[in-house]
Amino acid sequence: MSDTGDITAGWLAERLQEGGAVAGADVRALTVSEIQQGMTGRVLRIEAEYRPPSAGPAKLIAKLPGRNPGISELVRRFRLYEREAGFYRDLAHRAGVPVPRCYFAGPVGEEHAILLEDLTPAIAGDLAAGCDPGVADSVLRHLAAMHSRWWGAGELTSVGWLPTPRGLVDPASAAAAYASAWDRFAARHGDRLPEGLVRLGERLRGNRTVLDSLSEPPLTLVHGDCRLNNLLFDPSGGAVVAFIDWQVAVKGKPASDAACLLVSSLNPDIRREAQEELLRSYHSALVAHGVTGYSLDRCQLEFRLEILSEVIQTIVWANLDLGTEGETGPEGEVAAARLFAAIDDLDLLDLVPAPPAGPPGRSSMVRAMELNLAGFRVGVTTTPKRAESISQNPLYRRLVKPAIDRLGHRDEGPAPPPPPAEPRPDLSDPQAAAVWEEVSRLGWYHTIDVGHGIATPGFVDNRSTVDRFGLPRDMSGMRGLDIGTYDGFWSFEMERRGASEMIGIDLDDPLDHDLPRLTKKRLLEESQTAEGVRRTVGTQLAQVGMQLPGEGFRLAKRLLGSKAERRVLDVYQVSPEALGGTFDVVLISQLLLRLRDPQTVIENMFSVTRGFAIVAEPYDAELERMDRPVSEFVGTEKLGAWWSHSIKSMRKMMEVAGFDPVEEVARFPVTNKVGSFTKVILKGHAPTKS
Repeated sequence: MSDTGDITAGWLAERLQEGGAVAGADVRALTVSEIQQGMTGRVLRIEAEYRPPSAGPAKLIAKLPGRNPGISELVRRFRLYEREAGFYRDLAHRAGVPVPRCYFAGPVGEEHAILLEDLTPAIAGDLAAGCDPGVADSVLRHLAAMHSRWWGAGELTSVGWLPTPRGLVDPASAAAAYASAWDRFAARHGDRLPEGLVRLGERLRGNRTVLDSLSEPPLTLVHGDCRLNNLLFDPSGGAVVAFIDWQVAVKGKPASDAACLLVSSLNPDIRREAQEELLRSYHSALVAHGVTGYSLDRCQLEFRLEILSEVIQTIVWANLDLGTEGETGPEGEVAAARLFAAIDDLDLLDLVPAPPAGPPGRSSMVRAMELNLAGFRVGVTTTPKRAESISQNPLYRRLVKPAIDRLGHRDEGPAPPPPPAEPRPDLSDPQAAAVWEEVSRLGWYHTIDVGHGIATPGFVDNRSTVDRFGLPRDMSGMRGLDIGTYDGFWSFEMERRGASEMIGIDLDDPLDHDLPRLTKKRLLEESQTAEGVRRTVGTQLAQVGMQLPGEGFRLAKRLLGSKAERRVLDVYQVSPEALGGTFDVVLISQLLLRLRDPQTVIENMFSVTRGFAIVAEPYDAELERMDRPVSEFVGTEKLGAWWSHSIKSMRKMMEVAGFDPVEEVARFPVTNKVGSFTKVILKGHAPTKS
């Protein structure tokens, strides 16, 4: 259809009948006027009269293909018309957000057409003017209702027209398109570009991390272009009337719409002040709608990743030859300025691995690699030579991998089945809802029952094997020490069994961990500051639902009403003097393989044990087959560990330290979120003084 004259009474009657809006009615007369000529299509208003009167909608909005031939290929490639028609046809009536009523959506010959309810006097938001945090919060709450409705995207698997971000374009093509677009973009705008944008733009060349991460679960139904000018508001009260323009709907990250809205629609000064609270409100709304296992930290990380994606898209779109200037004028300039302001505000540069230093002008000697990290792709930009030996990367080898895969060594052989999914908590109880909201804001290493039928969504779940660790059922009057406490599962478990005093020790600073000197040096060079290292590790942990230790322990302690104490103390400093005496029960779990000097640590444990100590560690089945105690040094071969121990070796270490006798309590398979291994439980007794 080339102009409004192509919309005739007969054409309208056919479309309304096809869509089921009218049955047997005739369109007597109509008036068609163009409201908007957009980059990808036209928006028209139709006023119609029927026989009999009132047999159909008096006013409609028609969305039709645009007249610009330069954009036709882009529209076909990304199926923009098909996706919007599919949304109104298949999903709109159950989307979870208010949308206009649809009278027809589908193909008409070789083109698509959509007929929608005219919601006048509702008005579109003013992108250039922006909005206040109250309006943004209202929109986010609507989005949370939709995102939770389609959480996990299970119901969307059969919707063939709805892609994931990776389904739209393969990562290699996207990286090449971006590199070319960035070169033209930088050449065109030169010195006018902010320094932060220049650094980020260069670092993104050839990096596939962002596109890959945006297609990783959890996914949901995403609007894809949630800006003020794609929302209709009540002119009298400002309430949201409808979400419109669904051409770029995808199965995507839930934070995608939040990122688009807040960065495009809030003045940067307002966003900086309100962003954290708005994201908390959005996350709380998700939780209130029943979403589980999605921490606030993860939401904030994905929010930043989505803004990074917005930067990439903006640069690519700005360099497409579409025969149109696209979004020009004040709206386009303001939106770009707001987006680029977020680069420094949100430390987006930290999300993209830096290439190694090299001679200027040698960018062709740099390439991107992927590491699959616990099911998540982590991009590493490096030279081809370093790519051949990526296992030597210090950040991955000595810090990120140990933190994410702290359970460590995995035995060969079939993995045991994963633990059953945690039942969704009953959030109709206000107290349970309040607890779940707090729990969901954090990332968790341990699964801990905190009351009201709620368990923290941990990386590991020891609850089904807790009775195999050799702990006394009744620990009344005992004093216990939990070494490497993290979120405190074992501290709270021993307290639950009656321990009168519990101390858990751990480290807060990643650089305090038992790392080689050169590794620490490299980490600081790559991340520039100790805080930079901490932020990088925290970002990686959030990708698997975890965070650095400390805050989880404190929250669980408060929710449980626990008296357990957490102290920051290195295992090499454990002594009666440092801990105020000795303990009836000392427990260390999945830590010996991470220590360069496990013998010293076991001797330190012996020095504070007056009853018995429990060593719960993965073991190497091949080494255990040998007829002597053997530990293999794997620091330069296996990622994230110093040693691989046999059971005989760990038993011997305990005996040399002074434990007598040392008994094996149990062996059993363990499964976490990334794999499985077999664990042994050894119990060493402090000799009875005669």
